[in-house]
Amino acid sequence: MTVSYDIVELLGETLYGKDNTPVSTASVVATKPYIALYFSASWCPPCQVFTPKLIEFYGAKSNELEIVLISHDHEIAAHNEYFAKMPWLHVPYEQRSRKSQLAQIFQVNGIPSLTLLRSDGSGIQVHNVRSLIDKDPKGYHFPYAPQTIRSVLTDLSDANKSKIDGKTLAIYFESPNSESNVIEDALLNVYNDAKSEGQDFEVLLVSWAKTKEDYDARVGAFPYVKVDFDEKFTTLFHLSNLYNVRVDATHVVVLSPTRNLINNDGGTALKRGRKYPLNALKVVDFADSSISNNFRFEEKPSLLVLSKTSTASAQAHLILEQLAEKYSHDDSTSVCTDEFCELDSVNAKPDIIFFTGTNDGDKDGIIAYLRQLAKFPDELDEIEVLLCDWCNGRIVHGFNGEFSVD
Repeated sequence: MTVSYDIVELLGETLYGKDNTPVSTASVVATKPYIALYFSASWCPPCQVFTPKLIEFYGAKSNELEIVLISHDHEIAAHNEYFAKMPWLHVPYEQRSRKSQLAQIFQVNGIPSLTLLRSDGSGIQVHNVRSLIDKDPKGYHFPYAPQTIRSVLTDLSDANKSKIDGKTLAIYFESPNSESNVIEDALLNVYNDAKSEGQDFEVLLVSWAKTKEDYDARVGAFPYVKVDFDEKFTTLFHLSNLYNVRVDATHVVVLSPTRNLINNDGGTALKRGRKYPLNALKVVDFADSSISNNFRFEEKPSLLVLSKTSTASAQAHLILEQLAEKYSHDDSTSVCTDEFCELDSVNAKPDIIFFTGTNDGDKDGIIAYLRQLAKFPDELDEIEVLLCDWCNGRIVHGFNGEFSVD
């Protein structure tokens, strides 16, 4: 359901620009078709990194976009110094209750956060514009109308479309990062094996290469269907947004012949030695990925089993595999037309997703943070179980002791 907003009521009748110059909110609504709410603060290191990028983006799109700072600074002096570097408008710092109200309305749980609204009040254009700007710093694809996999693939060349139509498709986001060689080699082996077995399987390569020369040097030898280099990165941009792929990440997404999702994390399946058709893993180690059974950790209730030894971890993995079968639903009976896919059941998704982990594999500090929320002691027990529900307010329940399917 689309929620509409009265922008003037939402932001107040007056906003302020450089040198505290008042600007009528109604005049902004009348002249700029889009308004982005920028929740930010000077004390936030990620904000300090993102703000210069946003200033550059605003310079390219200011004819059709206004940005409004919603300050999360703790003191007005810090806010004033921070805002002095910005070319857009801000909600008066003194209106702290409005800041809190806006953060609640737009579900801002962390900063920086950038929400793009349509000025006519008809609703949210994009909830998380920050990730799009990272991929599209010049705003080529603004205002980011939603796409479908069918619309993106329709825009491929006729030659490429004819090669992939009616086949299981792996979309390979190619990038020369630290894990790319492992995934690259494993995907090539799966591709060659599938071809030798007569499988209707194809790989569509999209590259993060920034220049034509780099693109030619990196992808020329691959036997796959390749998206031609494009300075606007159009196909890459839309595909990476559809499947939430980070900038410059080596990633593999696997789709069925009807373009239903088989695996949104094919790279992890490849590193695990899985073969065609690279079905989604139902139990994943946190050291490998935060995606399990096609859902990210924060998108579904998650059961995470932490182990102190490799033996305990292997046992936990076997138990979780059984639980995953019990609480997963098979979506294989989906029927698709050109317009939509009708599911056999609206519940054809896992109720809960499963992970294993150790302190040694805690690359991003997430496990330590979850253990802290669960009030576990510093020393990891032999087996610890965390039940997390990020969708409903960062609820974390922890217990330790005997662990079984029952």
